[in-house]
Amino acid sequence: MPHQAERWSRALGACALALFVLLMAALVACALTMTAIHGLDGPYEDSIRFVRDALPANLLLTGAALLSLVLGRALLERFARVHLSAILMGLWGAAAIIWVLGIGLVSETDCGALIMTARRFAQGDYALLSWGYYRGCPFQLGMVLLLEGLQRLFPGGNIDLMMQLINTVMSVLTMGVVCALAQRMEGSASASRACALLLALFLPFLLYNVYVYGTVLMTLMLCVSLLCFSCYVRTRRARYGAAMALALAVGYVAKPNILIAVVALLICAALDALRERRLGALLFVGLGLVLGLLMMKLVIWQYELRSGVRLEPNVCRLTWLVMGLSDRGIEGVCPGWYNGYVGEFFDIDITPEAQKAVVLADLKARIPELLDNPAYTAAYLRDKCLSQWIEPGYSTMSYGDRCDWQGRFNGVAALVYREDSPVRAALEAYMNVCQQALYVLALTGGLRLLRRGTGTDMLALPVTVLGGFLFHLLFEAKSQYIYPYAVLLMPMAAVGLEAVARGCAGLARRLEHRHETEA
Repeated sequence: MPHQAERWSRALGACALALFVLLMAALVACALTMTAIHGLDGPYEDSIRFVRDALPANLLLTGAALLSLVLGRALLERFARVHLSAILMGLWGAAAIIWVLGIGLVSETDCGALIMTARRFAQGDYALLSWGYYRGCPFQLGMVLLLEGLQRLFPGGNIDLMMQLINTVMSVLTMGVVCALAQRMEGSASASRACALLLALFLPFLLYNVYVYGTVLMTLMLCVSLLCFSCYVRTRRARYGAAMALALAVGYVAKPNILIAVVALLICAALDALRERRLGALLFVGLGLVLGLLMMKLVIWQYELRSGVRLEPNVCRLTWLVMGLSDRGIEGVCPGWYNGYVGEFFDIDITPEAQKAVVLADLKARIPELLDNPAYTAAYLRDKCLSQWIEPGYSTMSYGDRCDWQGRFNGVAALVYREDSPVRAALEAYMNVCQQALYVLALTGGLRLLRRGTGTDMLALPVTVLGGFLFHLLFEAKSQYIYPYAVLLMPMAAVGLEAVARGCAGLARRLEHRHETEA
């Protein structure tokens, strides 16, 4: 019986990897033939348009990008003793800090709302807690608490700029953790250096630091939890399990989307329990979930205590599902993107029960529409998926265009962010090639792991990406939500780059041997 359970565990793990490979293959095919361009139709209105790309040109550019990455990896390996990858990470961090300070971006939309709220709270003004936004989205208060703490520590400081700088530091830490994941996945230090190279060249990784929205902190905690899960499964040391639980809890307070990773970890922990007949991994993941829920409750409770305002959420989570499946909205906005449906419930006097009844009625009306027209549904879900996964900037460009800049480099910022700028067009073309190369390498890495086999500790990463794909296929869509999964693909892409580099080296040796034989 134990052997049968182990076989089931391995078979299910192989199925998960196979699904990941199929997903990457589909994304490669789509990314090589079209691009999603994210623009603005108004101050707060997003638009998505699909542009058909020439397949031969994309193949040529992606091949050139892969060759450049192989040469860059060879350079890092040649100077491995001087820790060139660490120097690369330091230079990247310095460049990111210079960019944040230089453009002086002023946050807008939800990011701006969180900053304004934190400043008011730091002054003892809690009137905004009566705003329907925080009744509908109380999970945003975790980030507000962090920003308020900064404002109280530095009463006259610019918490917007300070948080962007903190984001930069967290991104450097994320780079280190992701490189460690790549090393554990491939079993060699060269994979870590390859991963550092990939992240340093991934422009959205630098541009995303201006988002003061909890995503950067959640991404760091997500990567830390995956690394600690791997360490725990391999060593069974409780300190790794406790660290994983704490990282999951902090990530949940920063942004509850980390629940996708919690589900993935629960699946992998269950497979580990089947294989090893140990429940420790399951218990620690469960502990992380419970801690996260309790910490979020504590954040909300202390605001209720300080303000005297009772925060009773009047928007159920199904509301985001209905919006994600809706076909109504602003003209030009892709299916499933934000269309104002959730916001309709923020400022109206409605009980949670009544709101849930309205949402369920809308969902029941929408499901038959999708089931009765399979061709329409397939096109709807296709456009919704591609608008997120083949948008190479992950909304960084459109967000920068939406914001104001007050730094010394605001002229440079205009060249980078303005929709009609040729510099932005060139950068988007660069990011498009980088995204294509990322998907090709992640596909290669997935095939290598599928052929070689891997333990449950490394399955959590592809299962999380699969979970993110399914979640955003159904719930609210935005390309900025895909950014954490792009970062998670880096270790798999590093494994793929290692395989490509070895293949190129083997080909070079065979050609050299053939030349010597002919001579």
